[in-house]
Amino acid sequence: MDKQDFKVLVPILVTIILLQTITPSLAAESTYIPGVQPGQWATYGQISASWYPPNNSTYPDPPLIGDLQSVDRTTLAVINVQGAYVTFNRYRSYGNDTSPVSDSLWGDVQTGEGNLTRWLVAGNLTTGDETYLGSGENFSSTISRTYLGVARSVNPLNITQTYQYPVGNTTGTARSKLNAFYDQTSGMLLELHFVFDLTFQGADIAYGSANTVIVDSDIFGVTPTPDFYLYLSPVPIVTAPGAKGTTRVFPISQNGFTGTVNLSADFLGSSQVVTTVTPSSILVASSGSGNATLTISVASSVPSGYYSVNVTGTSGSISHSVLVPVQIIGSTVGPGFSIYAYPAYLTIPQSSKVSSLLAISSVNFTGSVTLFAESSLAGISATPQPNSVTLNPGGTEYSTLSISATSSTNLGLYTLNITGFASTGHSSTTITVQVTNTSNGSYEPGVHPGDIVNYNVTTYWLTNLSAISKPAYLDNYGNITAAQLAVLSVVGTTVTANLTWTFTNNTGSRVDSLSGDVNSGVGTLDLWIIAGGLHAGDPLFNSLAAPRINMTIIKAYAGSFHNVNLLNITRTVLVTSQGITVPVNAQVSWYWDATTGLLLEQYQSFDATYGPFSAKGSIDILATRTNIVTTGPDFAISADPSSTSLQTGESASSTLKLTSVNNFSGTVGLSLNNAFCAAIGCPHPSLAPASVNLASNGTATSSLTFTATTPGTYDITVNATSMGITRTVTVEFKVNALPPPDFSLTGTVSLSIKVGKTDSITLNISPGIGFTSQVSLTVTAPNGITVQLSQSSLTGQGIIHMTVTASNDLSPGTYTVTITAKGGSQTHTKAITVTVTSIPSGSQSSGLILGLDPMLVYSLIGAIAAITIAVAILTFRLRKSRTP
Repeated sequence: MDKQDFKVLVPILVTIILLQTITPSLAAESTYIPGVQPGQWATYGQISASWYPPNNSTYPDPPLIGDLQSVDRTTLAVINVQGAYVTFNRYRSYGNDTSPVSDSLWGDVQTGEGNLTRWLVAGNLTTGDETYLGSGENFSSTISRTYLGVARSVNPLNITQTYQYPVGNTTGTARSKLNAFYDQTSGMLLELHFVFDLTFQGADIAYGSANTVIVDSDIFGVTPTPDFYLYLSPVPIVTAPGAKGTTRVFPISQNGFTGTVNLSADFLGSSQVVTTVTPSSILVASSGSGNATLTISVASSVPSGYYSVNVTGTSGSISHSVLVPVQIIGSTVGPGFSIYAYPAYLTIPQSSKVSSLLAISSVNFTGSVTLFAESSLAGISATPQPNSVTLNPGGTEYSTLSISATSSTNLGLYTLNITGFASTGHSSTTITVQVTNTSNGSYEPGVHPGDIVNYNVTTYWLTNLSAISKPAYLDNYGNITAAQLAVLSVVGTTVTANLTWTFTNNTGSRVDSLSGDVNSGVGTLDLWIIAGGLHAGDPLFNSLAAPRINMTIIKAYAGSFHNVNLLNITRTVLVTSQGITVPVNAQVSWYWDATTGLLLEQYQSFDATYGPFSAKGSIDILATRTNIVTTGPDFAISADPSSTSLQTGESASSTLKLTSVNNFSGTVGLSLNNAFCAAIGCPHPSLAPASVNLASNGTATSSLTFTATTPGTYDITVNATSMGITRTVTVEFKVNALPPPDFSLTGTVSLSIKVGKTDSITLNISPGIGFTSQVSLTVTAPNGITVQLSQSSLTGQGIIHMTVTASNDLSPGTYTVTITAKGGSQTHTKAITVTVTSIPSGSQSSGLILGLDPMLVYSLIGAIAAITIAVAILTFRLRKSRTP
């Protein structure tokens, strides 16, 4: 055989060997398939893991124990599922309040290849099935077992093994016992108990154990763990050198979270700005929220520009941060309200339109503000839409400023003055507009010093043969989990920035200095930053040979909508196996913010099959946080009233207003956080309608209605969602208890009577709603005044007659008679003023006879007459009896 024949035969033999290697797994691939999907996750707690002796390199701890030592919680998040391969991101939280450590797990649920072993098996396995094909480990049964309050079909795995284990340069005898329980449908580990001991030459030299159980998951529809999130309004914070700026920080309960949230803030970009959060600690009730004020105090020496402040809320092991944009400008704040523009610097090509978002914020002001815009030079037109907004105290309304340049507009800088007029005065701000000609002029930067973008970096690499080397571009990102791009300076068309890479397991970081010309593309920016204001069809650089933007789309990043420029290209990468180098086409996509030119996402992927081997890989650099203010389409939600009061048993409503911002149009779905109903026992609140169609720059409404039965103050959060972006509003309902049933006591409040005389008045008893008790009445009167009631009690509505008599010896004057009425739990009193007057002296003498009371005189006369008549009759009878 000559050398030429040998060169031909070797690749053939290698191919045959490789095909034989992978044939068994290919034949059985359809049997074992993953039961999980990308986006699903599981969290494990109740972790205990120990290894003795610790930190011994001679016989290190087994992986199951090492993975769980000192760990409080572990979360596995499914990133990718392709065929039998599954990739997870793993996040491990430790008890020393450090940030979670993340790494990647991957594996083949058919062969067991990879580092997923013991965390995941194939879905829908049953009694007698092997954990992996050829493993020799079989599930002895399928049972029902409850996890997270849900009854699941579970595959228990009990394994006792004896095997050789490394001890320095030799081996010892290891014995281990594993009890594990796997969810049958998904294949996810539910519970694990592992013990291990190691002997060497008959002596025990090491031992350890590990235990954990699932405590949270969305894999089989369990309730998410209690949590909170931070909401800030208004944002961004706009202030001036030597002044202060404020915003409100609301820690809001989710999923029944209750606890104290500690708030802090760090200003980024200047050491001469002091931040305070008051109060710094807030107790958040279940389904409730807290309220704090973030104040930034800016030294007079701080230059104008764009900055950010990082607001962090921490409660126990839970921590969340929000990056809030800050603009320091010299804008004049008028009485009662202020106007800010985002962005305040725009680049616009001739014959084009751009827009800026105007935020009109009230400072204890209520009323209408009319907006006007004018340019310092002819050639630029600007129109606010709407041109009038109505403010409530502490509120913010928005208007979109549309800016147009014609084909004959001169190139250069223009200043737009935006002024708002109200009854209390006016307020103004300015916008700088640079007019360019992108067809034959220079490309201008859209970024500003202080612009920041934070990214998550995830890599994925799967192959059927370990001998296949990873492409260099994938290997470069293999130990990186995060990155931050920070713009340092902008001079002409040259931009400098720092790109900070964070390595796996917090092992360190690296800072790369970037510098380049966005006009020519020369430099080391490497497409992290391109010119601002580009559109579909424009070259990336001012060169006809440069790649052109494929399309301009609307896409959500870091919680906001962006106008995004997209570029897709195909490039060649090299993959090597067994000395054979294979060129593979890789798909690469870039997504840039159209206004600033900052990279928001870069995604590279390839899927190669060559002869006997296959390989798949990807890199995703995804923006998760940024301080750039988007001017893309958006929407806002507000509630009127945002706070209302009602009594138990009553219904209350609030009108929800959806407002299009920057020409947003689409369907917005509305949903509620109903956790508060569990606390107050109310029916589910209703939204009518539950979704609205929002026209460009238009508004739409929905009504939130509910009925409460338990007194208290409750916050209902309404989520408005469209295209993956959610905006929220919270309505406060103060539920007051109904007062107890009552009655009323009414009637005459004064009476005039003469000495020795009698008079009367009436009192009215009227029961209120639900009052059915008997009402009893008592009287308190001064000496000399006698009071009689027609009845001392009654049930229901009625009239009481009260007779008042003044004695003859009562001195004239003013007296008070008090009526007390008691019924049920209620008591009412009524004070009646009695004015007693004397009988006039003239009227008194004319009524006497011989100075005596007439009645006495008449009685005496009557008696004398009777005696006279009786004597006469007796005398007559005596005389008659003497007559013969």
